[in-house]
Amino acid sequence: MDDILNRGLPKWSGLLVSGEPVTTDQAAEILFRTFYFGGSCNDREWMKEVSEALGIPLMTRNIKSTEEFFATLNGIEKFHKDHNRVEVEFLAPRQVWSSWVGGPHGWLDWDGQVHSACYNIGKWPSVESVAEEWETLAKAFPFLDLTCQLIDNEISTDKPVSPVVEYRVKGGEITVLEPGPLLLELENIYDEGSERCMAGEESERGCTIEQLLRGKALAARN
Repeated sequence: MDDILNRGLPKWSGLLVSGEPVTTDQAAEILFRTFYFGGSCNDREWMKEVSEALGIPLMTRNIKSTEEFFATLNGIEKFHKDHNRVEVEFLAPRQVWSSWVGGPHGWLDWDGQVHSACYNIGKWPSVESVAEEWETLAKAFPFLDLTCQLIDNEISTDKPVSPVVEYRVKGGEITVLEPGPLLLELENIYDEGSERCMAGEESERGCTIEQLLRGKALAARN
């Protein structure tokens, strides 16, 4: 076990996840409670819609003073506390908004599918820190049943890669394992995402307001 936990990972490690689907309500709760609303994207209109629907202040370029900055930050932190945010960094799905070239992404979709083979986590994750985050998620959402691998390179369909570590999450517990064969075939979506960006298509919105409001209601009850 110690040998696995001490293994090195690249700066940006490809994330592979495959698991049993969850319900749409379970997905909404996870995606809402793990999202950090203190960030931003390039779609300012979408951020405004989210802010108005949820009643949450946003970090924008229009903040002009230290007082306004901290008032906004405190408002966001209070919102997170009131809605039982689960704090994870490397494993947080970005399914509300994301300016990443591939758009919103994560190991979980709003429809409940548990799957990932197209993006990297980082930077500089460690085997142990990711294990701790899976443990946090497993305890918060004990219905999760999935297997995850981190690989020794970035996600790319033209580079040979090997799994470094495997995590098994089930029944609220996590096991760190010697990895088996590569869990999934890698998916390269960079080219498609770049084409959408170049065409000016909306690509940073990951959900509907209705899905967000459902997530908010589920998060607040816990």
